[in-house]
Amino acid sequence: MSSLSVPKLVGARIKTLRTSAGLTQAQVSEASGIAVETVSRLESGQNMTIGVAARIADALGAPLAALFEGREPPARALSPAEARVVALLRTLDERSKNDLYRALRLMVPVRQPNPVTRPARSARNAKK
Repeated sequence: MSSLSVPKLVGARIKTLRTSAGLTQAQVSEASGIAVETVSRLESGQNMTIGVAARIADALGAPLAALFEGREPPARALSPAEARVVALLRTLDERSKNDLYRALRLMVPVRQPNPVTRPARSARNAKK
């Protein structure tokens, strides 16, 4: 077992996840709604509540458990723009989130999966 305290281990894990995602402390601060100074202190090993840990994990695009385990960072973390959208979504009530989702579905085309097989070549193309 490591000689570091749990808050210091979690803080180091937060920093590792943040830098792996290519995010600054300011971007994590904006996405989580936690002051940038607090993000810095958390990375240095300040105690935190589970609620704060959950907000940090969300901002990093990682599961909460990733802050406490040696798991690899997610393959694709939130971009700064995505983190800003998530931060705004958190300010909405559930009904407004559902309304926004329906509006976005109208704006974003539904993509059909690509077929796995190739179409058959025509007789004219087969001779070439």
